[in-house]
Amino acid sequence: MSMKTRPKDLGTRLESFVVRTAQAHGLIAERLAEGGAGDLGDVRILTDDEWIVEAKNRMNLNVPLALEKAIAKAGTQNTVLVYRKMTRKKNNTNRTQDGPVIVALTLPRFLELLADSVGGNE
Repeated sequence: MSMKTRPKDLGTRLESFVVRTAQAHGLIAERLAEGGAGDLGDVRILTDDEWIVEAKNRMNLNVPLALEKAIAKAGTQNTVLVYRKMTRKKNNTNRTQDGPVIVALTLPRFLELLADSVGGNE
């Protein structure tokens, strides 16, 4: 039974990590309830805008496709994909983190954020 819940537990831990890290930076962040037609994503972070986070723990992930699906699900360009690459160490059945946790967003949205930071939020 624990084998079936392990991926869900890893996902919950990553979502909680995102929330704690955002809160440590003074942001309002919360995990979102999953399932149903109203499932926007995994985490909501509030700034001047609402951001939706889709969190993925995977050994392999098609990042562009996963981001595209997350944006479609959330219905906003203020959607990011947080990806923690996992790997299996030799002679170990558990997966462990392989490299840093990364954030992916579309290039146009990234450039909008940079332009806003240079020009000031007006």
